[in-house]
Amino acid sequence: ARMTGQIGVTTLGFLNIQTQNTELSKGANFTALRTTSQVLERTNVGGIFTNVQGANGAYNRVGAIDGAIRFWQNALASGWFGNVWSEEKKGGTAAGQLYVNLSNDLIRAEAAYSNVGENFNPGIGFTERTNYQSYYSELGIAPRFKGNGIIRQISTVGGIVYFENQQHEKQSHYLWANTNVRFESGDGINIGGGYDFERLTEPFQIRRGAIIPAGDYPFTYATIWLGSNQARLFSMWFEGNTGRFYNGFKTFAGLGTTLKLSANFFLSGSLNKNFIELPIENGKFTTRIVTGRLTYFFSRNLSIASLLQYDNVSENLRANIRLNWMHTPGSNLFLVFNTAYIMGDGGLSLREEMLTNRTGVLKLTYLFGV
Repeated sequence: ARMTGQIGVTTLGFLNIQTQNTELSKGANFTALRTTSQVLERTNVGGIFTNVQGANGAYNRVGAIDGAIRFWQNALASGWFGNVWSEEKKGGTAAGQLYVNLSNDLIRAEAAYSNVGENFNPGIGFTERTNYQSYYSELGIAPRFKGNGIIRQISTVGGIVYFENQQHEKQSHYLWANTNVRFESGDGINIGGGYDFERLTEPFQIRRGAIIPAGDYPFTYATIWLGSNQARLFSMWFEGNTGRFYNGFKTFAGLGTTLKLSANFFLSGSLNKNFIELPIENGKFTTRIVTGRLTYFFSRNLSIASLLQYDNVSENLRANIRLNWMHTPGSNLFLVFNTAYIMGDGGLSLREEMLTNRTGVLKLTYLFGV
């Protein structure tokens, strides 16, 4: 069951899901409650509570508060703090972040500090990593050129984010800079580069039979992106980057196109390839992802979107089809179908033994006033 709504300046959201027992896992009850409210003209505060109630008294509960205040013309300061409670009763279960953004039409400056405990493990949601403190800053300048006739805007951005564990030992850092040129025609070009560092505390498998050993790894790379105006009947983009990668090298190339057959019919496709060469066993390989999309609007209230994708790592051909009907303003009926087949050396086969996934979802939303 799910419910969302607004009462005055306060928004509310509630979700409850019960899963059943399977051969692989036991059923559990998932609950999430979220609320935000505008306490002053440019100030919001909120809170969230989640609960996962499992079998044999197991539980995982998260409580968090957050707030944001806007000041001057476009400046923003925000923050959040949360904690996890579970039957294990471990320490290091808190996390939080402070963020500030000072921006105008010419300059943008951002900074953030994050702190995530070693045992911060929310049962609902996702965290990229635990046991870290991070320091982030980014500075950019984006002058506009009025009456130039060729260049509309040039944006230059540089930033860094530094990670260390709770014992102040370095984990990783990411340093980058790029310049984006937007032309009056709507076309654009972006050129950039960076220097990253990653400390692996244990080996990991990057592909079948290829193991990256633990150690310190610096990365350097250069990147370029070219794109035409997406408002045109036919548009395309190209992206490429190359550089050091786990003491070896990686080169990426991507190409995509979009074709507008009419005001309500769109086709697009892309091909992405990675060429990787590492100084380890089975370290030379190529990955590729081919994607096709179709979107058609029968009317303002009825549309269909489909996605077809293949990658040579899983050798799966996946399809997603979604029908969306807005039966009343703000309320929708979604019909979603997903399927996936393994493509072996013999190509595509729709036999049942080659099927890896088939799901269908029916979702109804309804907006009502109180």
